[in-house]
Order: sequence, then structure tokens, then C-alpha cells
Amino acid sequence: MQRIEMRHLESAVKTLNELAGRPVVAWADGKGQIGNFHIYRDQCGYALHSICNEGGGVHSHASGRTKRELNDIIRGMIAGVLIGKSMKG
Repeated sequence: MQRIEMRHLESAVKTLNELAGRPVVAWADGKGQIGNFHIYRDQCGYALHSICNEGGGVHSHASGRTKRELNDIIRGMIAGVLIGKSMKG
């Protein structure tokens, strides 16, 4: 089984942001980019946050996870976005 590294998570979250039409960078011109998904790490593990206001407030979609668990969650979200896009066209 391949070891999940931060570069894998960062690549997956970049793909998720691009496919979902969300900002790829979290901050620009001193303002939080509303909707941006990004990885957050604290003492409990890894989390997926999205920015919900220009001040940088976040909504946590998954927290206290291992890198592998978070990778699986993000990959599932990517699959969901792709399914939604295929149903529209």
C-alpha cells in the first residue's frame, strides 16, 4: 500500500478546488477566498476545511483524520463532483 504524503493531499485538494470551480488559493490580497478547500493539521490529525468568509473563518468537513482517511474523503468528493458534472451534460 502506498504511503500517503502531504503532496498527495495537496494535489487532491487542488484537483477538488479546480473541478468544483472554487478558488485554488486560500488567501489573496489579504482576504480569505470564500469556498477554497484546504488541508489543516492540528494535534488531533488532519482536516479538510473550506473558507466561509473573507476574514478566514472555516467550515470543517472532516477533522481528526489520518492522511490516508482524509485522502479517501477528498477522492470521494472528487468522484461526487465528477458524477454531478456527467449528469448535467
